[in-house]
Amino acid sequence: MAVDLNGGAGWFDWWDLDGQIKQGRFVGGNLEWERAGASLWNGQAQLETVG
Repeated sequence: MAVDLNGGAGWFDWWDLDGQIKQGRFVGGNLEWERAGASLWNGQAQLETVG
């Protein structure tokens, strides 16, 4: 996965906080994960968006 995200990955659709569908992609390949419970994880990444 890190190889795929190095410098950017393919674009995907996602819902923003306003309920709008926008295009985005992860850039830089820098993903961080932290366990927040038995089956819950928090993740951080840099997201580039259009729209």
